[in-house]
Amino acid sequence: MKNKLSINFLSILAAENRLTPSQVDILIMRFHERRSYEDICNILNISRHACLQRMRQIYAKFDIDGNERGKEIKLYRFLEKKMLFLEEKMLSSGKNSLNARLERLEKEVEHISQVENVYQRIDNNIGGTYLTIDNLIEKLVNRNNTELVISLLPNVITVYVHYKSWKVGKDESTVLLDVLNTLKKLFEGF
Repeated sequence: MKNKLSINFLSILAAENRLTPSQVDILIMRFHERRSYEDICNILNISRHACLQRMRQIYAKFDIDGNERGKEIKLYRFLEKKMLFLEEKMLSSGKNSLNARLERLEKEVEHISQVENVYQRIDNNIGGTYLTIDNLIEKLVNRNNTELVISLLPNVITVYVHYKSWKVGKDESTVLLDVLNTLKKLFEGF
């Protein structure tokens, strides 16, 4: 038995295999703390016979057969393999989960970049301010520049669709459909 086994791992397996508290104590002292049977007997204030009897009960709970020393080695190898398997499983699921999160983040960064490009194009067209409906109303009221406002209106819709899509997590076609339905209501009777 080369390595200490994790106390958390041993506790979980002990619960799964329905070990008694006194069996759990021996399992942890033997396989985590790496104590001798003599130390275990002294700490738990039990006889060597009682200690070995509890070990036999532990072997039985894990379905380990063989002579006493052979059983301990078999149990240790079983526990070590199970721990390594679970660690590998956790690592691979963690990698898969991490890869999925990275993919989502890359998509969000790409989408934000697209929205920023639209903003930049609009920003270049109107001279330094972000374009919103309020900006258009202000331009129309203050400058009476109807042609400019009409030409910029599609840009406002484009920015709104990109922004709203990113903000609420809907795809752009769904957001655009909402915008068009709103405009349809506005133009009813036209």
